[in-house]
Amino acid sequence: MLEVPGYRIEGELGSGGMGAVYRGVLQSTGEAVAIKLLRDHVGDPEGLERFRREAQVLAEFAHLGILSAREFGVVRGTPFLVTDLVEGETLRQVVERSGPLSEGEVRYLGERLARALGHAHQRGVVHRDLKPENVLLSRAGLPVLIDFGLAKVLDAESLTATGAVLGTPVYMAPEQATGLGQVGPAADIYGLGATLFFMLTGEPPFPARGTPIEVLTRVLTSAPRRVEDLRDDVSPDFAAILARCLEKAPEARYASAFQLAHALATRVAPAAPAPRRRAALAVLALSVLGLLALTTAVVISQRSPILAPPQPPLAGVADEVTPRHAVDALLEQPPDLEQVRASLQGSTGTSPTDLLERGVSHARLSEFAEAQALFEQALAATDLDPGLRSDLCLGLAHALEAQASTDPEKRLEALAAYEVSLIATPRAPWRDAREACWERLLAGYPADLTPEARVAKAYAELGVTLRRQKRTKSALKAFDEALRRVPDSIFTRHWRALALTDEGRFEEALADYTRLLELEPSVRFHLGRARTLTRLERREDAVDEYTRAFERWPVEEASGRELSNKRSVAHFERGLLLRDLGRNDESRVDLTRALELKLDRTRREQAQSILLGMEGR
Repeated sequence: MLEVPGYRIEGELGSGGMGAVYRGVLQSTGEAVAIKLLRDHVGDPEGLERFRREAQVLAEFAHLGILSAREFGVVRGTPFLVTDLVEGETLRQVVERSGPLSEGEVRYLGERLARALGHAHQRGVVHRDLKPENVLLSRAGLPVLIDFGLAKVLDAESLTATGAVLGTPVYMAPEQATGLGQVGPAADIYGLGATLFFMLTGEPPFPARGTPIEVLTRVLTSAPRRVEDLRDDVSPDFAAILARCLEKAPEARYASAFQLAHALATRVAPAAPAPRRRAALAVLALSVLGLLALTTAVVISQRSPILAPPQPPLAGVADEVTPRHAVDALLEQPPDLEQVRASLQGSTGTSPTDLLERGVSHARLSEFAEAQALFEQALAATDLDPGLRSDLCLGLAHALEAQASTDPEKRLEALAAYEVSLIATPRAPWRDAREACWERLLAGYPADLTPEARVAKAYAELGVTLRRQKRTKSALKAFDEALRRVPDSIFTRHWRALALTDEGRFEEALADYTRLLELEPSVRFHLGRARTLTRLERREDAVDEYTRAFERWPVEEASGRELSNKRSVAHFERGLLLRDLGRNDESRVDLTRALELKLDRTRREQAQSILLGMEGR
C-alpha cells in the first residue's frame, strides 16, 4: 500500500478505471479524511490534467455544499488528493435504495445544491458533469457536490467556454452535447434540473436506453418528459421550475443558480400565524455567539433566564449562508415570569409547533429539563418542516447547554444538536441526525481521549464550519473554547490563526504562528508567519521568515510532498518584498525563479511586468 506522508490509510472506499479513494487519518490530529490516488496515469496526460484540475478547482472553494480539498501532491510518482471525508451515499444510491424523494425534500436539497453552484459560478467555475452520482448526501442530510474533474475555469469576460463533448449524456445540456456551443453556468442549471427530475421520479428526463449517440440525439431534438406525467402529486409551480431548467436554449433557463435557489425556496405558503404565536416563537433566535457564550455563563448560574441577543445579518453572503427559515427575533428583556407561567397553564397542544412554544416557555422559566423533553418529543415527528426542525434543534441545544455545568458529554450533545440546526436536515428523524453528528464529532478520536478533549475537538470542528460560512467572530469563539481545553492543538491553533487573519487581528495571528512553529516546524507555518509579518509591514522580518521557509523546503520535499506550487508563490511574494525594500537584484532572482515554476496567470503577468520595468523597458 502506498504511503502518503502525514496520513495513515485505513481502507478503500471505492475505485474506478483510473484510481481509487481511500479512508485516511491525518496523523497529527486524528481527523478522518478521504485520499484519492490516481493510478495508471502514465500515457494518459488528459486524465492527469483532469486530476490536477479537480485539485486546483476544489482548493478555490469554501462552501459547505462543495467537497473541500486539503492537499494535493505526488508521492513516488503517484498523484494524490486529500479532501474532507463525507460519510454517506450518492443521490443515486439513496433513490435506488429508498425510492424517489418527496417534493419538499427535492426542493430543500435542490436549493442547497443551487447555492453551492452559485458559489462556484461566482468564482468562474462550471462543473459540467452534474448528475445523481456526483452528489453525496451525508448521513446528516447535507448534499455535497463532488467530482470537479470535468470542471471548466471560465473566461473572465464571457463566462463561457467552447470544447469537446464532456459529461454524462442523459444529464447533459444540449449546448454541451454538441461540443460546439458555449458552455457556461446555464449548463449546470440544466444538469441540476435533470438531477432534481431523477430525485423526484427515479428516472432521468430522457430515456437512457440505446447508445450514447442515440441519447445525445434525444437531448438535442426531443422534448424532455414532463414530471407531472410520472408523478401526480407534484405541484404546478415545481413542475414549471423543472421545465424551465430543462429548456433547450440556455437563455430560457434561470439567469443564475441563485435565482434557481430562490425559486426552489419560494412556494405557496400557509396562512400567516396569529401575532401571539409569532411572539412566542421569537424567543428561539439563538445566535452562534449566544450559544457559545452559554458554555461559561451557565456554569456560574444555571437558572439565568436571559438569552443572548441575535447576531446582525451578514452582509454580502446572505445568498450562501443565511438560513431560509429563521425565527423573527429574540426577546431582549427578561420575561414576565407570571405571564409565561399563565401561558403554560393554558397550553395543551401536542403538535410540533405547540411543543416548540411550550418548550420555549419552560426554557424562559429556566426549566431546562422540561424544555429538553418537549423539544425531543417534537423532533420525533416525521416530515418536519426544515425551518421548524432548525428552531427545535436550537432550542434543544440551549436546553442541553444550560444543563451541562460540569458534564462535558452533555455539552458535546448540545453541539451535536446545534449542528443539526445548521443543516436542518429534512430526511432523517431527529435521533438519526443527532447520532450522525455525534459520530462525526467523535470520528477518529483515540479511545483514551478524555471527555474534555472530545469537547475541545468538537468546538474546533464547529469553528471550522463557522469560518467556512464566513461567520468569523463566532468561529473565533469556538476556537478559543477549544484551545482553553487543549492549548497545544496544532489543528485548532492553525485554524484560529487563519480566522484572526480574516478579522485583521494580525498581531494575534502572528503569536499563533510563532507558537505553531514551536510545536511543529513546517513550511506552511513559516509562510503563514511571513505573510502575517508582511501585513504588519515588517518587511525585513518577513523576508527573513520566507528565507527560513526555503531552508526547510528540502526537508519536506524529501518526505515525498510536492510543494512546487507553493514555492512559486513564495518566491513571488518574497520578490515583491525585496523590490519594496530596494533590493532589486535579489528581487529579480526571486521573480525569475517564480516564473520558472508554476504561477497563476495574474501573478505571472505581474512578475513579468515588474521584471520588464527593472530592465527599463
